[in-house]
Amino acid sequence: MIDELIKSFLHPELKSKTFRRKGYTWNRSKGESIQVFNLQRSQYNIEGSESFTFNLGVFLPDIHHICWHKKVPIFIKETDCIIRTRIGPVIENNFTGNAKDIWWELKAKTDLDILFRGLGTILTDNVLPFLDKCSSNQAVHDFLASLGGWQNEQPLNRIYLSILKTKLGDENGAETVLKEIDVKKYKAWLPRIKNVAKRISVDL
Repeated sequence: MIDELIKSFLHPELKSKTFRRKGYTWNRSKGESIQVFNLQRSQYNIEGSESFTFNLGVFLPDIHHICWHKKVPIFIKETDCIIRTRIGPVIENNFTGNAKDIWWELKAKTDLDILFRGLGTILTDNVLPFLDKCSSNQAVHDFLASLGGWQNEQPLNRIYLSILKTKLGDENGAETVLKEIDVKKYKAWLPRIKNVAKRISVDL
Protein backbone atom coordinates (compact mmCIF):
# COMPACT_ATOMS: atom_id res chain seq x y z
CA MET A 1 0.00 0.00 0.00
CA ILE A 2 2.80 2.42 0.80
CA ASP A 3 4.50 1.50 -2.47
CA GLU A 4 1.28 2.43 -4.27
CA LEU A 5 1.20 5.75 -2.40
CA ILE A 6 4.72 6.47 -3.62
CA LYS A 7 4.05 5.37 -7.19
CA SER A 8 0.69 7.09 -7.62
CA PHE A 9 1.22 10.30 -5.67
CA LEU A 10 4.40 11.01 -3.74
CA HIS A 11 7.05 10.43 -6.38
CA PRO A 12 5.20 12.20 -9.24
CA GLU A 13 4.50 15.14 -6.92
CA LEU A 14 8.09 15.48 -5.77
CA LYS A 15 9.55 14.78 -9.20
CA SER A 16 7.51 17.67 -10.59
CA LYS A 17 9.33 19.86 -8.05
CA THR A 18 12.76 18.61 -9.27
CA PHE A 19 13.41 16.12 -6.47
CA ARG A 20 15.44 13.00 -7.31
CA ARG A 21 14.54 9.69 -5.70
CA LYS A 22 16.49 6.79 -4.23
CA GLY A 23 14.33 4.28 -2.39
CA TYR A 24 12.18 6.12 0.13
CA THR A 25 14.29 9.29 0.03
CA TRP A 26 14.26 12.33 -2.27
CA ASN A 27 16.95 15.02 -2.81
CA ARG A 28 16.80 18.49 -4.32
CA SER A 29 19.49 21.20 -4.51
CA LYS A 30 18.40 24.64 -3.34
CA GLY A 31 20.66 27.61 -2.60
CA GLU A 32 23.59 26.45 -0.48
CA SER A 33 21.74 23.33 0.60
CA ILE A 34 20.50 19.95 -0.48
CA GLN A 35 16.93 19.34 0.69
CA VAL A 36 16.00 15.85 1.85
CA PHE A 37 12.55 14.30 2.12
CA ASN A 38 12.19 10.78 3.50
CA LEU A 39 9.27 8.43 4.01
CA GLN A 40 9.72 6.18 7.04
CA ARG A 41 7.67 3.02 7.35
CA SER A 42 6.73 1.75 10.78
CA GLN A 43 8.63 -1.36 11.81
CA TYR A 44 5.46 -2.60 13.48
CA ASN A 45 3.25 -2.82 10.39
CA ILE A 46 0.82 -5.74 10.35
CA GLU A 47 -1.03 -7.43 7.50
CA GLY A 48 -3.69 -5.12 6.12
CA SER A 49 -2.34 -2.01 7.84
CA GLU A 50 0.78 0.07 7.14
CA SER A 51 1.86 3.17 9.06
CA PHE A 52 4.30 5.81 7.88
CA THR A 53 5.64 9.24 8.67
CA PHE A 54 7.99 11.73 7.03
CA ASN A 55 11.47 12.96 7.96
CA LEU A 56 12.90 16.20 6.59
CA GLY A 57 16.52 17.26 6.36
CA VAL A 58 18.76 20.05 5.16
CA PHE A 59 22.31 19.19 4.13
CA LEU A 60 25.16 21.71 3.79
CA PRO A 61 28.17 20.15 2.01
CA ASP A 62 30.84 22.46 3.46
CA ILE A 63 29.60 22.06 7.03
CA HIS A 64 29.40 18.28 6.70
CA HIS A 65 32.94 18.12 5.31
CA ILE A 66 34.42 20.20 8.12
CA CYS A 67 32.68 18.09 10.75
CA TRP A 68 33.36 14.62 9.37
CA HIS A 69 36.37 15.29 7.12
CA LYS A 70 35.19 12.98 4.35
CA LYS A 71 33.72 13.26 0.88
CA VAL A 72 30.16 14.40 0.49
CA PRO A 73 27.87 11.45 -0.33
CA ILE A 74 26.55 11.29 -3.90
CA PHE A 75 23.00 10.95 -2.58
CA ILE A 76 22.09 12.42 0.78
CA LYS A 77 20.24 10.43 3.43
CA GLU A 78 18.18 12.14 6.10
CA THR A 79 20.68 10.89 8.68
CA ASP A 80 23.47 12.82 6.88
CA CYS A 81 21.73 16.16 7.33
CA ILE A 82 22.63 19.20 9.42
CA ILE A 83 18.96 19.86 10.16
CA ARG A 84 16.92 16.74 10.92
CA THR A 85 13.29 16.77 11.92
CA ARG A 86 10.10 14.77 11.76
CA ILE A 87 7.06 16.22 10.00
CA GLY A 88 5.20 16.85 13.28
CA PRO A 89 7.35 19.77 14.49
CA VAL A 90 7.21 21.31 11.01
CA ILE A 91 3.41 21.20 10.89
CA GLU A 92 3.17 22.62 14.42
CA ASN A 93 6.13 25.00 13.94
CA ASN A 94 7.30 23.74 17.30
CA PHE A 95 10.97 22.80 17.69
CA THR A 96 11.11 22.74 21.48
CA GLY A 97 11.36 18.96 21.58
CA ASN A 98 7.75 18.25 22.57
CA ALA A 99 5.86 18.45 19.28
CA LYS A 100 3.43 15.67 18.36
CA ASP A 101 4.92 12.77 16.40
CA ILE A 102 2.49 12.42 13.49
CA TRP A 103 1.93 9.13 11.67
CA TRP A 104 -0.52 8.06 8.95
CA GLU A 105 -2.15 4.65 8.68
CA LEU A 106 -2.95 3.00 5.37
CA LYS A 107 -5.60 0.28 5.18
CA ALA A 108 -7.46 -1.35 2.32
CA LYS A 109 -10.45 0.87 3.07
CA THR A 110 -8.41 4.10 3.12
CA ASP A 111 -9.78 6.72 0.72
CA LEU A 112 -6.64 7.45 -1.29
CA ASP A 113 -8.08 10.55 -2.94
CA ILE A 114 -8.64 12.16 0.45
CA LEU A 115 -5.21 11.02 1.65
CA PHE A 116 -3.48 12.38 -1.45
CA ARG A 117 -5.21 15.75 -1.12
CA GLY A 118 -4.24 15.99 2.54
CA LEU A 119 -0.62 15.10 1.87
CA GLY A 120 -0.51 17.50 -1.06
CA THR A 121 -1.60 20.32 1.22
CA ILE A 122 1.09 19.42 3.76
CA LEU A 123 3.75 19.37 1.05
CA THR A 124 2.67 22.75 -0.27
CA ASP A 125 1.93 24.52 3.01
CA ASN A 126 4.50 22.99 5.36
CA VAL A 127 7.23 20.81 3.86
CA LEU A 128 8.45 22.90 0.94
CA PRO A 129 8.26 26.27 2.72
CA PHE A 130 10.25 24.86 5.63
CA LEU A 131 12.94 23.39 3.39
CA ASP A 132 13.13 26.52 1.25
CA LYS A 133 13.42 28.72 4.34
CA CYS A 134 16.44 26.70 5.50
CA SER A 135 18.41 26.79 2.25
CA SER A 136 21.37 28.94 3.36
CA ASN A 137 24.13 28.80 5.95
CA GLN A 138 22.59 31.73 7.79
CA ALA A 139 19.14 30.14 7.86
CA VAL A 140 20.46 26.80 9.13
CA HIS A 141 22.50 28.65 11.76
CA ASP A 142 19.41 30.51 12.93
CA PHE A 143 17.38 27.30 13.07
CA LEU A 144 19.97 25.44 15.16
CA ALA A 145 20.42 28.44 17.44
CA SER A 146 16.68 28.55 18.11
CA LEU A 147 16.24 24.88 19.06
CA GLY A 148 14.75 24.25 22.47
CA GLY A 149 14.53 21.39 24.92
CA TRP A 150 16.76 18.34 24.65
CA GLN A 151 17.69 19.20 21.04
CA ASN A 152 19.53 22.32 22.14
CA GLU A 153 22.16 20.42 24.12
CA GLN A 154 22.81 17.62 21.63
CA PRO A 155 26.54 17.66 20.83
CA LEU A 156 26.17 17.30 17.07
CA ASN A 157 23.74 20.21 16.86
CA ARG A 158 26.20 22.32 18.87
CA ILE A 159 29.14 21.24 16.72
CA TYR A 160 27.30 22.14 13.53
CA LEU A 161 26.27 25.47 15.04
CA SER A 162 29.88 26.22 15.94
CA ILE A 163 31.08 25.48 12.41
CA LEU A 164 28.34 27.68 10.98
CA LYS A 165 29.31 30.53 13.28
CA THR A 166 32.87 30.29 11.97
CA LYS A 167 31.65 30.30 8.37
CA LEU A 168 29.59 33.39 9.14
CA GLY A 169 32.53 35.21 10.75
CA ASP A 170 31.62 34.77 14.42
CA GLU A 171 34.75 33.08 15.77
CA ASN A 172 34.07 34.05 19.37
CA GLY A 173 30.58 32.62 19.13
CA ALA A 174 31.96 29.39 17.65
CA GLU A 175 34.35 29.01 20.58
CA THR A 176 31.59 29.68 23.12
CA VAL A 177 29.26 27.09 21.58
CA LEU A 178 31.91 24.34 21.62
CA LYS A 179 32.92 25.10 25.19
CA GLU A 180 29.29 24.88 26.30
CA ILE A 181 29.04 21.20 25.34
CA ASP A 182 28.90 19.06 28.46
CA VAL A 183 31.85 16.76 27.71
CA LYS A 184 31.41 14.92 31.03
CA LYS A 185 27.93 13.89 29.94
CA TYR A 186 28.90 13.31 26.30
CA LYS A 187 32.40 11.85 26.64
CA ALA A 188 32.16 9.96 23.35
CA TRP A 189 31.93 13.24 21.47
CA LEU A 190 35.16 14.72 22.84
CA PRO A 191 37.44 13.52 19.99
CA ARG A 192 35.03 14.96 17.41
CA ILE A 193 34.83 18.25 19.30
CA LYS A 194 38.62 18.53 19.44
CA ASN A 195 39.00 17.68 15.73
CA VAL A 196 36.42 20.25 14.69
CA ALA A 197 37.94 22.89 16.99
CA LYS A 198 41.30 22.36 15.27
CA ARG A 199 39.79 22.63 11.79
CA ILE A 200 37.98 25.88 12.56
CA SER A 201 40.93 27.30 14.55
CA VAL A 202 39.14 27.41 17.90
CA ASP A 203 41.27 27.14 21.04
CA LEU A 204 39.63 24.91 23.64
